[in-house]
Amino acid sequence: MPRTASRPRTVPAAEADPPPGFAPLPEAAIAAQTDPGSFQRGKTYFRGGRIFGRVRRGQTLTAGCHGSTGGPYRVVATMGTANRGSTAPGQNPVAAACDCPRGGFCKHIVALLLSWIDDPASFAERPAIADLLAGKEREELVSMIEAMLLVAPDLEDLIALPLPLPAAGSLSPGPVDEVAVRRQIDEALGPVAEDGYGRYGAGYRDGWFADYGPGHDEAKLARLVALGTASAEAGRWRDALTVFAPLVEAVGSDLDRYLDEGGEIVAALATADRLLAACLDAQAGLPDADLLARFDRERLVEVLVGLWEADVEGGGYDIAIAGPAAVARGATPEEQEEIGRRLRALIKPARDEFSSRRTINRAAIGFLGLLAGPAGLSREQLLAEYRNAELWDEAAATLVDLGRVDEAIALAARRLPGAAALTRFADRLMASGDGRRIEQGLDVVESWLWEREGQHAHEDALSLQWLEQRYANHGRPDKSLEAARRRFKAAPSKETFDAVKVAAGRLGGPDDPWPALRNELIAALRKRSHWSTVVEIHLDEGAVAEALAACKNTERPGAADRSGDGWGFGWSGGDQETRLAAAAERDFPDEAIAIYRRLADRSIAQRQRTAYREAAGHLARVQSVLRANGRTREWDETIAALRQQHKTLRALREELDALRLG
Repeated sequence: MPRTASRPRTVPAAEADPPPGFAPLPEAAIAAQTDPGSFQRGKTYFRGGRIFGRVRRGQTLTAGCHGSTGGPYRVVATMGTANRGSTAPGQNPVAAACDCPRGGFCKHIVALLLSWIDDPASFAERPAIADLLAGKEREELVSMIEAMLLVAPDLEDLIALPLPLPAAGSLSPGPVDEVAVRRQIDEALGPVAEDGYGRYGAGYRDGWFADYGPGHDEAKLARLVALGTASAEAGRWRDALTVFAPLVEAVGSDLDRYLDEGGEIVAALATADRLLAACLDAQAGLPDADLLARFDRERLVEVLVGLWEADVEGGGYDIAIAGPAAVARGATPEEQEEIGRRLRALIKPARDEFSSRRTINRAAIGFLGLLAGPAGLSREQLLAEYRNAELWDEAAATLVDLGRVDEAIALAARRLPGAAALTRFADRLMASGDGRRIEQGLDVVESWLWEREGQHAHEDALSLQWLEQRYANHGRPDKSLEAARRRFKAAPSKETFDAVKVAAGRLGGPDDPWPALRNELIAALRKRSHWSTVVEIHLDEGAVAEALAACKNTERPGAADRSGDGWGFGWSGGDQETRLAAAAERDFPDEAIAIYRRLADRSIAQRQRTAYREAAGHLARVQSVLRANGRTREWDETIAALRQQHKTLRALREELDALRLG
């Protein structure tokens, strides 16, 4: 569509007063409701005259907006009135929408509102739609609607479903048709392919969507939620159930089947949970004539429980917050008994400490606690449920709360799956501050470690680090140092070296054990060829000469650095080498230059633009060191030789030129 000519626009420095009856619309209010990128692009669209067909009907503005690649798009905004508006950002306009793919408060809406600020008179005044239709006869209205449906068949859903009317809380008469609801839900969610990737399943390849886009129709979904919400707010509970129950049932237990990047489906289900919970609560105070029929009530309870189950099994979207509490309040004893059986059937043993089944089991027991009434489950009942669910950490903690400490310790030692769970239990045991409990907690971890030390390095490290800190916290610096030394011996590193240093410093007294310990630890690192760790320690201590000497150990033929991943120093320590070179620049310029040259050569060998940029940075340091030492001629010869050597690498030359190197 060709664009109509328009005069050049500029956003006014100060907004003009709004027309009578309209609330002010500062430019800041527009910016506050969108992201900076959309606001700036909206300004560009406004200045470019992309808004056309401007119309005002009462407080509502409509226009078209030419897009950069698609469109034109239909834009609408409802402005605040003078008696309810505010200059505070976010309160005007009171509503805005655009049919572009981006959705939300997009650049097209920004352009429309800036056009309104600039020139309200450019919007042609038209009568409100309600005024246009007020004098039409029924037959004429039917003919008009049929003609509209020929042009836009999708509007049929607006006829099939009752709509919220402009008056707050009012609805069009007649019950909601569930057949029409289900049809709109199917269209809103889109078909789910057999491969489980929704309407874009055919385009899914290698972990990504070839035709990436929304997996649902946001507008139709929003229309359904608005209908269900209006029904609930009007106390038409069966209509609310007729809207929300099919939505919950359609999504089912696998929300991941839908591409819900914007979270619209999750938000719709959360609204369903909240309002259906309100529906169940309302049944207690309604006259018999207004109560849900038995089948509808059973469906309501089933939908709330099913939504909770789908939420916890799906990983916890926090959708079903209100439903369980409402079911606990409003379910009959028979319903509660059946739900309890269902919850216990959901509880299954977890494979390991990190299994999602543990989270599901905890949630199920939490729901059982709600069903037990305001007091919840007793500790003995909780203990039985935790044992049944094999939630041994919770069971052990409950035994501590019951004062059955010896039984708790025996259970923890036998059943807790790893060091993380065991140390949590020990912390709970020690939390009272009682001296005997503290000793028991320390002994639990020491005994567990004595039986298993050396089997799993990660578990050993967690236990020893915990012991190191707890011994220090409880006035046992000698034991803290012992734990730190054991940790270093099992996994020598800069971190464990520093831990021993800190632990040694806690001992106090006239004889400082750290100097002897330091030499012992350095010797152990050298013996194991942990050269990068030795270099790191010397750098931290400011011993540059020692760091350079340790670095040279990796340069001997066949030498290797076994720190960390086991790769040689030259491969894994690029950042460390850079810091070593920087530390050596003043007192050891030749060593610093050698390191920078080695790093530059290594980067050039990668044959990548970013690597060339890194190489140029290293060479810039070479230039700086040489010039600082009066060796400018040597630098000139060095850079000339390097440029000649790599004369075919145009990208490298460009990076060198950018830093004016040679």
